[in-house]
Amino acid sequence: MAIERRYSAWLLIVTLCLVAVGAAIWFVGLQVFVIKSFCRFCMTAHICGVAGSVILLLLARNLHRSLPPMPRKKPGPPPLFSGARVSWIVSISAAGLALLIAGQVLYERPTYMVQSLGTTNQPAARGSVAPLFSIHDGKFKLNLRELPLIGSPEAPHVMVSLFDYTCHHCRLMHGHLKQAQQSFSNQLAIVSLPMPLDSDCNSLVKLTPEPHLNACQYARIGLAVWRAKREVSEEFDDWVFAPERPLSVDEVRQHAEKLVGKEGFKRALGDEWIGRQIQQDVDIFRANVQVTHKGAMPQLIVGGAIAVGEMARADDLFRLLDAQMGLKLNR
Repeated sequence: MAIERRYSAWLLIVTLCLVAVGAAIWFVGLQVFVIKSFCRFCMTAHICGVAGSVILLLLARNLHRSLPPMPRKKPGPPPLFSGARVSWIVSISAAGLALLIAGQVLYERPTYMVQSLGTTNQPAARGSVAPLFSIHDGKFKLNLRELPLIGSPEAPHVMVSLFDYTCHHCRLMHGHLKQAQQSFSNQLAIVSLPMPLDSDCNSLVKLTPEPHLNACQYARIGLAVWRAKREVSEEFDDWVFAPERPLSVDEVRQHAEKLVGKEGFKRALGDEWIGRQIQQDVDIFRANVQVTHKGAMPQLIVGGAIAVGEMARADDLFRLLDAQMGLKLNR
């Protein structure tokens, strides 16, 4: 019986090894053809998984030779990879892999989360010299006339968007935010704060993920455009976020110089305000993480809540604005 149990256990191991190899192929394919970017940690896990599976499959191939002899009148088990047993193992493995893929494709997981702040953030009264928008119980006071803003600083409803120019989900969110502001017009203003996921300027990031390399440079260029010529800042962001993947730093810098002038851009880029603003954006991100325990991007501060992560549809954002600010979309 011990030999039979061992044999059955190896049947299960071989089946799971084939599933692991198939899953690695599937997830690498997603990175190549869908995400179009490689995760070093994911690839390391896949390589280790495939290597371990291959070693176990090689051991299983010679299993029948390592088993102790069966009693004289009882035949020993056949090799694992013999005859119809191969078809049975492959069929079960394929069914397991198909179940894994179907679950991933069909299950609509929540792509963002909303966490209550416990307070409602409100801008200063209309007509003030410097309309300030306070967040995190007044820890941060944002001057709506001195920060990149989509909409009017006099808008009765204000939200904050933390984004990274190199973040794929931020590219999708940018379109949703534009749609929301256009829909509510003067009723809504969006403070747009670049928050790079790059260790060069963000102490919370210990090792910069490959997709976010040079994020600090993109952020500095974006803030320099706003500092040099505010009226083209929104146009610049639309241009940067239009391609599916970020353009090179040189291309972005050249376009910035084209919009605001080479000398104006150079002066703005050297302004110490840019470094201070990026640090404040990182500090706001840090405060958000302390509340949500999530470091995903983009992040929105809307009313009395923080939304973290990708919103697949603009309707998700409109529902959030309705729930937190009472802004209802007239369809």
